[in-house]
Amino acid sequence: MQGWLGEERMTELLGTGSFVCHKNTNLQCAGHMLIKGSENQFVRLAEQWNEDLKLKGRELVFKTVDECIAHHHY
Repeated sequence: MQGWLGEERMTELLGTGSFVCHKNTNLQCAGHMLIKGSENQFVRLAEQWNEDLKLKGRELVFKTVDECIAHHHY
């Protein structure tokens, strides 16, 4: 559903170094990791440790931060 969070809130969320999953609060948000890449703290740490996070669903999230924010603009 377009616009459900609003541009301001999505900008805030994507401006953080990491974000807890809205589906399982014991996990980090895979969407945040996929959109932010190495700007996400967990992705950066995994890269430093040469760990593969095995993130799936790249095709399900926005390609860029700007696309995601624009989607949530209402």
